[in-house]
Amino acid sequence: MMRAATGIVLLLLAACSNDPREVKRLTQKDTLPLQTAKEVTLYYSDSARLKIKLTAPQIDDYAGSEPRTVMPKGMKVEFYDEDMKVNSSISARYAVRNERTNLMEARNNVVVVNTKGEKLETEQLFWDDRIDSIYTDKKVKVTSGSQIIHSEGLRADQTFNNYRFKKVTGIFALPDSDNSPK
Repeated sequence: MMRAATGIVLLLLAACSNDPREVKRLTQKDTLPLQTAKEVTLYYSDSARLKIKLTAPQIDDYAGSEPRTVMPKGMKVEFYDEDMKVNSSISARYAVRNERTNLMEARNNVVVVNTKGEKLETEQLFWDDRIDSIYTDKKVKVTSGSQIIHSEGLRADQTFNNYRFKKVTGIFALPDSDNSPK
């Protein structure tokens, strides 16, 4: 029993690092959030009109050489039209926004839905709010009306009403619900 305990202690001590570079990396200011907020709702407006609503269970803000906002527990963004109606939404299980470039990367079960009911599903999506555009080079699945389209990459406006596939890999017709067996 004593030998097993000694072995565990030696193993734990061997796992510790005294490398000054590693210690410095772990204690740098930009590796820890400057602030953390829980159950966040942010509204973005222009000329007193609501444009975007972002909700997230947690937001971590980082300063330093690479200022960024991280949403480690996911987020949902809703885009509003001139009549204050939601015209599209993006949701994901993780997102990070680079504060210098205004580029947001959404990852893990990314879903985009527009007012026509079209749905985009992918594992990674970038949203560039400077040019109101979303894009990805990853595999995508778009469900639109009576078909499902698979592609390697896509570029669209942030409302997901105008989109262009990069490399279509398959188009599948959905069964007509009126003619399906009952």
